[in-house]
Amino acid sequence: MKYLISIFLILFFLQTSFAQNSIAIKGGIGTSMIYFKNSNRKIDLDFIATQHFGISKKIAINNTFDLLLDLQWSNKGGKLIFENSYSTVNFSYLSLPIYLNYKLNQFRFGFGVDPSVKLYTRVNGLFLDAKQIALFENTFSNNVDISLFTNQTFEWRNFFIENRIGLGLLPLTNNNITDENGQDLLVSKTGKNIWLQLSLGYFFR
Repeated sequence: MKYLISIFLILFFLQTSFAQNSIAIKGGIGTSMIYFKNSNRKIDLDFIATQHFGISKKIAINNTFDLLLDLQWSNKGGKLIFENSYSTVNFSYLSLPIYLNYKLNQFRFGFGVDPSVKLYTRVNGLFLDAKQIALFENTFSNNVDISLFTNQTFEWRNFFIENRIGLGLLPLTNNNITDENGQDLLVSKTGKNIWLQLSLGYFFR
């Protein structure tokens, strides 16, 4: 994981060699859910509130398109509701979103990819003991996530408002979770982040 973080930092700061680039700070709130399939037992899913912040570098390609590269901390995850308990799963990520924006006056419309390295997993829940929490944390053991996202931005002078909707491509789980009767709760190799982020930022031109 240390090597991936180092690559993120090198890629970000190498972009200073491009002309017509701008640096921005940004932060905001959002929501996230974990989507599961192929489960043998019904699980109700719900969204959790999330936060994110980071810096962004804009590289003007021409009068129509901008390439942007972010270095961002964010949290994702979701709430899993079982018959008599629930678990809130919260992932903390260091991400390097790369995206292309089409410019239309003050509006920007684009798409991109969000490769992320997980820093930690935190699980909280009702009627969960320490052993069950540790089991959940071990199940969500994949340390890398990649999302595709759409991007919508409104710019006014140096300020901007940005909205992203993303879908994770990689499964989050590696192991089965079973209840006390041996019935599967979560099945191996499933679970994907579905998320939305709303940001407010400022460009230092």
